[in-house]
Amino acid sequence: MENDNNAALNIENKPEDLKPVKPASVKKRNRIIALAMAAVIAATGIGVGSWAIWGRGKKDDGPSQDGHGNITVTPGIHNLSDIEDGRVVTRYKIVIPAGADGKTKFAANELATLFDNAAGARPQVITDEVAENAGEYYLSIGKTKQMQEHNFDSSYARLRDGGFSLQTVDTAAYMFGTAGTGNINSVYGFCGYTFGYEFFASDEYFIRREVGTKLPVFNGFERPDFDGFAPMYGEMNADASLVYRMRATEYYDTWIGVLYGHTYYKLLPPETYGHNTDWYSPKKDKDGRPENLCLTRSPAMKEEFIRRVKETIEGDPARNYMMLGQEDNFGFCNCATCDAQIKKYGTASAVAMRFTNEVVREVNAWLKAEHPERDITFVTFAYNETKAPPVTFNGATGKYVPVDPSVVAEDNLSVMFVISFVDYFKPYSEDDTVMRMLNGWNSITKNLTIWQYCTNFDNYMEPFANWGTMAPNYKLLKQYGTSYIVEQGSYGSATSSFSEMRMYIQSSLAWNTDLNTGELIEKFMRAYYKDAHQKVKEYFDLVLNHTAALISDKGLIVRSGSSEIMNQQNWSNMTLTRMENLLNEALDSIAYLKAENLDLYQTLSRRILKQTITPRYFKLKFYPPSDEAVEAAQYEILKNDALSFGIIGTSEGGGW
Repeated sequence: MENDNNAALNIENKPEDLKPVKPASVKKRNRIIALAMAAVIAATGIGVGSWAIWGRGKKDDGPSQDGHGNITVTPGIHNLSDIEDGRVVTRYKIVIPAGADGKTKFAANELATLFDNAAGARPQVITDEVAENAGEYYLSIGKTKQMQEHNFDSSYARLRDGGFSLQTVDTAAYMFGTAGTGNINSVYGFCGYTFGYEFFASDEYFIRREVGTKLPVFNGFERPDFDGFAPMYGEMNADASLVYRMRATEYYDTWIGVLYGHTYYKLLPPETYGHNTDWYSPKKDKDGRPENLCLTRSPAMKEEFIRRVKETIEGDPARNYMMLGQEDNFGFCNCATCDAQIKKYGTASAVAMRFTNEVVREVNAWLKAEHPERDITFVTFAYNETKAPPVTFNGATGKYVPVDPSVVAEDNLSVMFVISFVDYFKPYSEDDTVMRMLNGWNSITKNLTIWQYCTNFDNYMEPFANWGTMAPNYKLLKQYGTSYIVEQGSYGSATSSFSEMRMYIQSSLAWNTDLNTGELIEKFMRAYYKDAHQKVKEYFDLVLNHTAALISDKGLIVRSGSSEIMNQQNWSNMTLTRMENLLNEALDSIAYLKAENLDLYQTLSRRILKQTITPRYFKLKFYPPSDEAVEAAQYEILKNDALSFGIIGTSEGGGW
């Protein structure tokens, strides 16, 4: 039963299958910690409450308060590991289905690694065909034969895409979702409740190390506030597992046929079908291609569109989302027929919704007859010319009303509202345009999905000041029935302004919108920067407070483009120097580690060095040295430092 590779326990060993971490250096704290950030609270609305913990409640808290889960966790009696003849051993084995998908295999490897890191022995991974029965010392992942011997509810209606269930029966634990993503989350849920596991970044997590930890008695399920949370960051390009460890959704892996984003031309490319001129808009883009499909003139186009949708669905039996998205421009078909319908119904979105509903109805009928086991959600864009919902406002009732029954979305058709051209420093609830559109689309579809932005695409180096609006915006979107959020950051490059903390906070809020941003910031700072966290926090507060003052004094807006915030007028040499000095003081605060723990010092100093990229970049840009040779040398050092962190570009359109 023991693993021969665990002849001796060294709790300082780093996990073999995870990125390098220092979990032993993170101290567990149970007290509420008051945050010294009064200016930040005043500027951003970040508040103070109780410490955030993994999931929806600590052990023995009983059902969660939001109705999305009710896992109960009570003490068990069976040791997960023991010491025998001076060695740490485990009798537990990890069981997965014989035909497990890649995500479930990943989940099994994560469980084996985290179990080893916490309990001191690595369980063997076996398939359910090898496992004998359900009564052994098993940690079952997914719908194994042993799991199916019990009457557990594993329905999609209960768990959706990211939810999971934990169940203990005698000596065995069963963790499962409806598919691979849920199975991965079930492992992190198990480790969270059992070992106190919490993930902060690709190179930092906490886990409690204790031989003799007992298997808890689990009963119930848990699921996130949003079925899908898809962050898009350059850091994830170099570390694909980071998406899973953030309990997030890999955006590009979501869609049937891997047809993501703008799919009209992926289904009906003009290069193939362009001879059918009435299938496309007469207006051309700068490259001479039609700007979009024409959705009104050709029954043959709709027929072929439907055929291609069916063909794509049959070619990809594993995924559940199908994107039916317009092209990425501000164009809409300008033919006489489309113009007439736009005039009749008031918006281009009405034309798009009528067409998409017709497609979805026909495909739904085909699915019911040919593939009744498929549960597919179709998604279409509310974007640019189709962003305005096809509704009118009823002053008597105070509600938005669809302009025609034909624009009301089919039950399994979601509208992806792209929230753009807003002030990200201000909550959506204070933006009349956003609220009108949310209310309007809420009367059209039962299932909103959201695409939003969290970077300045003209300047990835900008410390994007939306920290105070993350929580209220996520909470608002949950109230509007949002099921899936795409959070588009600097997807083409890593960035230097607390991207690790941003991902941690966003993923935490996407799982539970009741968490508190101020606490999450404090918790992350302490875990990630350790003894340097106070000075790093001072640096963070300085930048955020300075930005808030600019917004207040000059009426500026935090945009997803432009240099409105980050320019020489707004950031003096003195301010940038103070930023650099605080980070140098952060380095000084951990200098003692050079003698006591050189590995930890090097890890923390690298984390601080990444933050220095921002003030160094703007100081060179705004206040370069008078000596051109000195400037060139400093720039080369800066560029090399940035590239070492994967910061390969300073904007969406270019590199260094």
